[in-house]
Amino acid sequence: MTNGIPAERYASVDRISWYKPDVLAKCTVMLLGVGALGNHIAQHLALNCVRILVVDRDTVSLSNLTRSPLFTEAVVGRWKAEVAAERLRIMNPSTAVHFIAGDIQYDVGLAHFLHSDIVIGGLDSRLARMLANRYARLAGIPYIDGGIDGESLTGRVCVHLPGDEDACYECSVNPASYTDVGLTYPCDNELEVPGVPTLSFGAAFIASVQVAEAVKLLLGMNEYVNPAVEMRWDMLHHTVLKTRVEKNPDCMVDHKEHINNTVRLPVPVDQCTVGDVFLRFAPACLGKNPVLDFHRDISVLNCTHCGKVTLALARPKAQHACTCSTRLVQIGYLHALSRSDAQQFLDMRLSDIGIPDADIISICGDGANYWFEFPATLCSKVTEERNI
Repeated sequence: MTNGIPAERYASVDRISWYKPDVLAKCTVMLLGVGALGNHIAQHLALNCVRILVVDRDTVSLSNLTRSPLFTEAVVGRWKAEVAAERLRIMNPSTAVHFIAGDIQYDVGLAHFLHSDIVIGGLDSRLARMLANRYARLAGIPYIDGGIDGESLTGRVCVHLPGDEDACYECSVNPASYTDVGLTYPCDNELEVPGVPTLSFGAAFIASVQVAEAVKLLLGMNEYVNPAVEMRWDMLHHTVLKTRVEKNPDCMVDHKEHINNTVRLPVPVDQCTVGDVFLRFAPACLGKNPVLDFHRDISVLNCTHCGKVTLALARPKAQHACTCSTRLVQIGYLHALSRSDAQQFLDMRLSDIGIPDADIISICGDGANYWFEFPATLCSKVTEERNI
């Protein structure tokens, strides 16, 4: 056994001809959400020696303990992602586990997706699933969605592969749902959703299926995976229903767009200004007025006292104050910024706007497009491990 994995630990499963723990140990899975589903997904990944990046924005509460075996009363109030990482390292010291205690929408840079092999969702909101789907497709990696309902004792799993051939998660989303989740204008809506009641054994069952699909993909057994086919189990009545998700020609996700030819910048987001991107890093071939795409919703804010206009990452119910202590008023949104329109923002650091560490932005012009990747300690470490 290689990669520092004790041979005796996997002596039994080594007799399974297709199972390759040394291959799995070179793979990284980003786990989004470490609640009921995520707890069981995380354990299966760790036991199979897969490197894990755990992302969750919440803290442990007493109500989590009925279905989350990684948590105990002693850790109530602590970040779920941090506690899960600690427990997983104990469970399998050979497994590398990193964590981000933050929100997928605001705190997770796209480079973390780019340097993962698969994204698995243990999510409880439609918006989070949409974002996971979009970021995974941009990074060119599979997204394995899952969901459970304790009341009806049902659960579902669907694998979405990157590329333009199959349906993505949003292909099946009703257009009216975009208003419900505030996807277009996130600051206008409250994004918190009540949790769906779940039971530990239902979560364990669906999590097992999600990890089984992931392992097959990681080991190159793609012929045993049915992309864009939702598998729904009724554990109460012992039935399973398979439904193909049809590709939607009007889907709001660009199925063909993906990150390529990434240029790694030498400075992190807190040392890079908007002006640096346009004047220092943008190649001359992009022309006189290239366009910077943040790939995030940015609020345009105005100070009613001094007239200053500034930018900030769009967050629900966020309040911002000007340097003159007057509250800033939101006057619009933007997703991209041309050089000519950016003159008043050239001195703004990307971190002050709210761009997270290890993010990826793009800049285009005159038919050319460049993807700029910002460094972060975690992302660099994961990348180095992948190259071992």
